[in-house]
Amino acid sequence: MLETLRQYGRERLGERGEVEGVRRRHRDRYRSQVLLAEAEWFTGRQTEWFARLRQERANLRTALDFCLSHTGEARAGLEMGGGLWSHRLGSGSLEEERHWLARNLASDRTPSPARVKALWADGWLALLRGDIASAHARLAECHTLADSLGDLLVKAHAAQFEGLIALFQDDFARAVPLLDSALQQYRAHGDPGDTWSTLFLLGLSCCLSAEPRTAALCEEGLALCETHDAQWSRAFSLWISGLRLWLTGNVERAVSALREGLGIARATDNRLALAQCLEVLAWARAGDGHREEGAELLGAAQNVWHQVGATLPGVGRLLHHRTECEDLLLQALGRARFTVRVRVGAAFTTEQAVARALGRPVPGPGAAQASASPLTPRETAVAKLVAQGLADKQIAAQLVISHRTAQGHVQRALAKLGFTSRTQIAVWVREQMPRT
Repeated sequence: MLETLRQYGRERLGERGEVEGVRRRHRDRYRSQVLLAEAEWFTGRQTEWFARLRQERANLRTALDFCLSHTGEARAGLEMGGGLWSHRLGSGSLEEERHWLARNLASDRTPSPARVKALWADGWLALLRGDIASAHARLAECHTLADSLGDLLVKAHAAQFEGLIALFQDDFARAVPLLDSALQQYRAHGDPGDTWSTLFLLGLSCCLSAEPRTAALCEEGLALCETHDAQWSRAFSLWISGLRLWLTGNVERAVSALREGLGIARATDNRLALAQCLEVLAWARAGDGHREEGAELLGAAQNVWHQVGATLPGVGRLLHHRTECEDLLLQALGRARFTVRVRVGAAFTTEQAVARALGRPVPGPGAAQASASPLTPRETAVAKLVAQGLADKQIAAQLVISHRTAQGHVQRALAKLGFTSRTQIAVWVREQMPRT
């Protein structure tokens, strides 16, 4: 909505004394959306919700602001902030999410499961930003609240969080039993999303400490993603599988798993998994004799880490492998050549980085915009509306066409682009359109 129209509408509502009521209904709508997105996080609608909530950022900010600016609404803000955390991973807005969580946590200090969830979420994001001190502070309060509330799910969150901190500090002897305990509690609770995330963390801990059960944990995580059609999460599971294979010397299979994960990360716009797959692919290719490619992928990964707002690549043991890769490339290429190749990779667009990582020709600058679209002008217009999160009925109304015609345009666009989901269309549109 144009700002002038927004201001005019607010003035009219103010004259009628309806501003607060409308804002409350607006908040209620978006709170319901966030809670539904959280409930359906580990399902076939996972990537759809990521795209939809990304499109709704302005409305979500307005709803969160209402919670903070009105007495008695802070609990709803905590619920929204905690519910949104996973949808911020990989979207490049970790710092913004921490901003909202910090404000909501300061506005409602009453012990509650919602507060524990928000503390837990902020702790996760703090670790990804490299803020260990804040993570420890959040953990201490999580434990205090878990003890006072006596809620088993809250205790599982606290155990998982403590295990995560230990993982980031390379304390695998502590991380593994804590994550094992959280996994048992989540399984008892019957939550597949929390079960998968703990399997992922436990698998990573075991992978980096060379535990023999790593392969079984990786396979279980992948199977869970397949069962629930959670493709966004599957990109992470393929990354850890690729990491495990690389660490055990099976470079060819590692590259295959990482490339598959990269393709899914791109299709689901999972930028955190994209960075992780590019990172380990750089190590694998550099170690396998493809020095210039390894340096370019290292630069591409560094660029995506920066976009996400996470420290690269987070866990201390992984940073050690990155340093080893850099040392290898410096010795093989020399500093000047190494620096040039890293800069080339850092300047890649997402399309160029993925092409390089998949062993395909790298398109030239602006190729995504310059290339002829396979879609007709009408199909392109429909694709843009799909990218805005509109359903077929809404597209029909917007373009003044029948519902069936709108459906036909969407299906033809999917077929021409070789896609299977509306989310992939949304990602394609964002890459085709010049960034503003």
